[in-house]
Amino acid sequence: MGITFKLIKYIGTLAKSEKGEKKLQLVSWNNEAPCYDIRTWKSDGKATSGITLSKEDLLRIVELVKGNEDDTEDFPINKPFEDTSEPDAKKTTTKAKPVEKATTKTNYTYSDCEKKLDDLFSPQKDNAGFMYVLEALKEIAKVDNQFLQNVMRESRTFNGMINFISLKVQAECEEGAKCGVIDENKMIPYAEEYFNEKEIETTKVAKTTTKSAKTTTKKTSGRKTKSTKSDEDVIDLPFN
Repeated sequence: MGITFKLIKYIGTLAKSEKGEKKLQLVSWNNEAPCYDIRTWKSDGKATSGITLSKEDLLRIVELVKGNEDDTEDFPINKPFEDTSEPDAKKTTTKAKPVEKATTKTNYTYSDCEKKLDDLFSPQKDNAGFMYVLEALKEIAKVDNQFLQNVMRESRTFNGMINFISLKVQAECEEGAKCGVIDENKMIPYAEEYFNEKEIETTKVAKTTTKSAKTTTKKTSGRKTKSTKSDEDVIDLPFN
């Protein structure tokens, strides 16, 4: 007995050619439950080879295509594939290039970002100021997908953020002055700027102000003693 089918619902035409029309339809094959069917149908109503999909499969395909829309310009769908490889006789052995790390084209979800931020700030979980900044960054990630993707870059670290903010704070202070308390609300835009920076040197550390060692005198227990001030003053970032 041959294969039988019953057209349940016509959904739409994907393309037309001399071979016929490629259609998306609900079709019941051999009296089985209807499924989504994509194939080319000839003008006389005969079906050619195609594929059948469950509703879950079809929705998953839509989800995958939407999730990779940013990559379509790198891989033009309608451009014919060109084999640019050399014949085996002419192939030369070359050193493999390192794979570049994915950045903003990787489609991370908010839950991925939330987990990374929690991990970054985990050493400071007892510091109310840092926890305030953490929650603020999460709120930004909820509404700014680009910021969310930037947080997920492997080069972004907690120490890197602190060093970046230290440089920003130091730039506002007089040369050689020790920076005091920094307000959490002032720290948030600096932290956001750090994650949005295009390039971050992971080895960069906070700049320090070099000064000549100064010898001062002070009275201790009724006599004068000498104390030496360090050549380098590192910026601290305590909160209110």
